[in-house]
Amino acid sequence: SSDLSRGHCPGPKPLQCECFAPWRGPRCDLEDRGSAVARSRSYSSAIHYVVNEDPGHIAELRHSLRNLWKRYNSRFDHPVQIYHDGLSSSTRASIIRASPNRIWFHRLPEDFLPPAAQLPADIIMEDDTGNMSHHSFSAGYRAQCRFRSGPVFEHPAVARLDYLMSLDTDSMFPRDVEQDPIEEMHRNSSRVLGYAHLTMTSGASSRGLWGSTLTFLAYENVDLVQARRKKWHFLSKFLSPHTESDEATLWNNLVVMTDLELMRVSFFRPGTEYFRFYRYLDELGGFWLHRWGDHAVRGLGAGIALYPHEREARELGLMAYDLKIPYAHQEACFCHDANFKCVSMGQEAAGELLWPQKKKVWDCVFNGSVSGQK
Repeated sequence: SSDLSRGHCPGPKPLQCECFAPWRGPRCDLEDRGSAVARSRSYSSAIHYVVNEDPGHIAELRHSLRNLWKRYNSRFDHPVQIYHDGLSSSTRASIIRASPNRIWFHRLPEDFLPPAAQLPADIIMEDDTGNMSHHSFSAGYRAQCRFRSGPVFEHPAVARLDYLMSLDTDSMFPRDVEQDPIEEMHRNSSRVLGYAHLTMTSGASSRGLWGSTLTFLAYENVDLVQARRKKWHFLSKFLSPHTESDEATLWNNLVVMTDLELMRVSFFRPGTEYFRFYRYLDELGGFWLHRWGDHAVRGLGAGIALYPHEREARELGLMAYDLKIPYAHQEACFCHDANFKCVSMGQEAAGELLWPQKKKVWDCVFNGSVSGQK
C-alpha cells in the first residue's frame, strides 16, 4: 500500500515492513478491527510491551498475555503492540499462540541503542556477554528507559493513537478488571495519566536528575515552594521541604511506576511540555551515563507539564490519578476490594517452565478462603 498511515519499513537492514493496527497483510490493506466492542469505538488505543529474545523474558510475556486476555482484554479487545530489538520467527509464533490477543510486532527504532563508541565504557563491559536483558543495568535496560520516557511517543504506531497503556512483561491482573480504564479516560477529558502505584527509587537510577530538573524548572519559572504547598498539584507528590529551610524544596525520590500506566498520547507527544522536558534530559545523556529511569522521568515530567493546567477543583483542570484497578507486579499486589486479599500462588501458576523463581504469581482470593495473605 502507498498509504503510509497503515505501516512502514523501518531499519536496520534488512528492512522489515510492519503494519499499524488495525491493518495487516503484505500490503497492510486487510483490516482487523476485532470484536464488536472494539469496532464500536470512536478512538484508537493500544496496550504495549517492550521485550527482547531472552527466554525468561519471553516466558514472562506469554504469561502476561494470557493473564491480560483472561482478566481484561477478552472483554475490551484493545490491540497489543510488542516492541522488540529482533525476535526470531519461532519466538514470535510462541507469543502469538499464547493468547487470543490481537498482536502487532514493532521493531525498536535504529537509535534505540547508540553506537558502542558513544556508550560509557562500564556498560559496554556489562553487555560484553551479549546479555541485553531489560532486567539489569546493562545498555539494554538504559535503552528501554530512554525509549519509554520519550521516543515511544514518536513511534508512528503510537503517534496515531489516542490512548496507550504500558505493561511490563511481569505485570498481571490478579482478578478481573470489570470497567475499562481506557474507556474511562476517554469519557473524562481531564485525565491524562493513570498509574497503579507510586514508590521510592534508588540513587542508582536518579544520580544528577534532580539537579538537572532544577535548571529546567528555573527556566520555566515554576515556583517549587508553592507547587509543594498546594497539594492539588501532582508535582507536590514528588517534593519535600529541605530539612534546614521551608523555603527550599527537594525531590523526595518518589516515582510513577511505569509497569502499568495509561496515557493520553496527545499530552506526551513531541511538541508538548512533557516532551520538551524529556528532550532536555536526553540531550544531557543521563539515561546512558546515570541510569535515569523512565519511572522518575514520567513522574517529574508529568508533574511539570500538568502544573499550569491543574485546578484545586480537580475536575476543572487536567490530572494524573490512581487507576485503582486490581494489579500486581513482582512484590506489589493490589486487589482494591476489601472482600479480597492478595495471595501468592506459586511459580507453577505461571504455566511457564522458565518463569523466574524469585518472581511471584498473584491472585486476589476471597477473604477467609485461604490463609497467608499479603
